[in-house]
Amino acid sequence: MYRLLFLVLIVAMVACKNDGGSATEKADPGDQPPNSTQLQEERYVAPTRDNVPFVADLVSKEQMEEWLGLESGKIYDVVINNNAADKNSNSAFYSIDDPDLGNAAVMLQVSSNPLPTDISDSEFASYYINNKITEGERDLSNPEVSIKFDEWDMGVSGAYNKDLGKYYWRDKEHFIYLFATNTTLPIERQYQAAQKVARSITPK
Repeated sequence: MYRLLFLVLIVAMVACKNDGGSATEKADPGDQPPNSTQLQEERYVAPTRDNVPFVADLVSKEQMEEWLGLESGKIYDVVINNNAADKNSNSAFYSIDDPDLGNAAVMLQVSSNPLPTDISDSEFASYYINNKITEGERDLSNPEVSIKFDEWDMGVSGAYNKDLGKYYWRDKEHFIYLFATNTTLPIERQYQAAQKVARSITPK
């Protein structure tokens, strides 16, 4: 029982960090560094704990444009969120030129077990994904409502919600990935892009 409560607490802590994890809020230019050029020189102070992958290197701007079905140049910037104080995760925001949505972007994030001395990486990753399916995420507009996810056959296991535009999966190294969208693109195209991203990073 104590073990279960501990897992719930840890997942809740990580979820709070990711609740704004739709590309909608994260991509706000006012909250991000001014451009990716400056960060290119500094970004290789990359997270090293457990060799957390650097997601901006996993999917190029050109690849993301192709998978989203966008014309070349529609993704005009890749903003990197690499907090030196947080060695457990990093994110990349692919900003999309969309006249109908000023904040249009997709986000790719990777995270790892925040407390490896207290719980195994495999147990944390498994519980985290399963929790999206069984418990879901709180509705930001109504905290009393929990929005659940469907199982997603990506990586070792995954969970997704097309309406939220959020796709989670974990790999064999127990890293957890999130692909989140905030675009005016058709939902089915976003879903297909998420599949391509996940398969590229964690092939079966």
